[in-house]
Amino acid sequence: MKMRFIILLAAFFLVATTACAGPQAPHDGSMALTLIVDTSWSCEQEISDFRPLGQQGAETLEPGDYLEIIAARGGKPRLMLAQEIETGDADESRKVSAALRAIHSYFLSDANLSAALEMAFKRLTIVCAEKRYGRAAVIIFTDGQIKRTDAARIITLAQKFKTNDWPVYLTGNNNTSKSLLIASNSEILHWHKIDESSPQTWLRGLKPDEPVVSTPPAEDPVIERITDSLIPDLFGESLIQDKLPEDQKDGGYSIQTRIDSTVSIGPRVEPPAQETPLEPPDTDVASSVVEPDEPADEDVTEASVVSQQPQPSSPSLSSRLRKLAANPWWWIITALVLIAGALLSVGHIAVRRADRMTTTVKGRLATSRREVAGALVVTVNGQSHPLGPYERFNGIHVGRETGNTIQLTDKQIEKRHLRLFKKGADLMIHNLSKTPFVAGGKTIRPGHKEPLPLPANVQITEKIRMTVAVVRPKTEAAKGGESHGTQ
Repeated sequence: MKMRFIILLAAFFLVATTACAGPQAPHDGSMALTLIVDTSWSCEQEISDFRPLGQQGAETLEPGDYLEIIAARGGKPRLMLAQEIETGDADESRKVSAALRAIHSYFLSDANLSAALEMAFKRLTIVCAEKRYGRAAVIIFTDGQIKRTDAARIITLAQKFKTNDWPVYLTGNNNTSKSLLIASNSEILHWHKIDESSPQTWLRGLKPDEPVVSTPPAEDPVIERITDSLIPDLFGESLIQDKLPEDQKDGGYSIQTRIDSTVSIGPRVEPPAQETPLEPPDTDVASSVVEPDEPADEDVTEASVVSQQPQPSSPSLSSRLRKLAANPWWWIITALVLIAGALLSVGHIAVRRADRMTTTVKGRLATSRREVAGALVVTVNGQSHPLGPYERFNGIHVGRETGNTIQLTDKQIEKRHLRLFKKGADLMIHNLSKTPFVAGGKTIRPGHKEPLPLPANVQITEKIRMTVAVVRPKTEAAKGGESHGTQ
């Protein structure tokens, strides 16, 4: 009975302790860091600087911290690494280095940094809620050449980060978007030049403050002798007389020093200096006194603070060309213009050639018509066979059969011995026999076709001779002279 009472009492204290404990408080010393790398084509040269900067930021983390690396691309951002720092040894450092080396710029692409920053915000919200990280930060490695809509979205997201007390660091060059520089002046985000960036310094500033032991500088004995004789005035300018012994004052010299501690934001008006005689003694004390230079007053105004921020300079020609080349529409329009120009050039050349060929053909046809205008006549051994106008001539056959246009009864003549036909404006002869014959001074072998200039003589066999000519009408012959082969 006593044992049961003890067990129930222990269970009661356990339940009460668990109920009163409540949720676990976040660890103030732990941190969640997200690195976003811009993979735009304009960052092709700067991406080699992003890798060591990202490695520097990762090495700042301590065991218990959390790290994510996101590659901002033209489409959906890609999560390259997500791990909790356990020991911070060389193996974890190699994983971070490998993830950074795997990120490279893409040809003719423009990364969507706002999508990557939105992804980082969602993941940090979940991770910090689950693992109770006390701090979080985001570093965006980019050249700052961001579109206006994307920059506006980044500024909106940076305000959400600022609400959660999560700083957003952004790198860039002299061509950084003006809206991002204005947001940096308003402390919505923190902008730094690439060559002046130090992620290690940024992240160490987010860690809990460590006691700093400062060592006072060694004082110069001469200055110490002088300052010991001064009585500082905390309310502005005053005249401080030295505290010298009476015997030294009687000796004929004294030291007076004026200290001005007034700081104003307007133009400074110097009060008239009071002249004090200073006679050097015979000793070396006067020669050892050095008057300090008075620092120039600076106007601490809002305009001076804004002027300290880097102002964007006009983009260089190379950056403009790279930004123009990164736009795919420029390449599409250029390709369409080139294709249209090529088609117009080819069409122009084709039209010119077609016109030239048409003119040539028309000229040849007109010449051939003028030359062969008349009737075609074939004469075989003195017997004429008119074949009608030359321009309407289609073709004839010469042979021993009755179906030929010109029938020859000689035994050496084959059934179909030869054929006359037109090919364009030229008259052609075709040897259909098995023996060669001579036409127009050329030997026509069996099966061959040759042009037959008019007038022409054809020696079919030893006994049969054929003449082909064009006979013009008598009226044309009288006007134009002799016709071709007029019989």
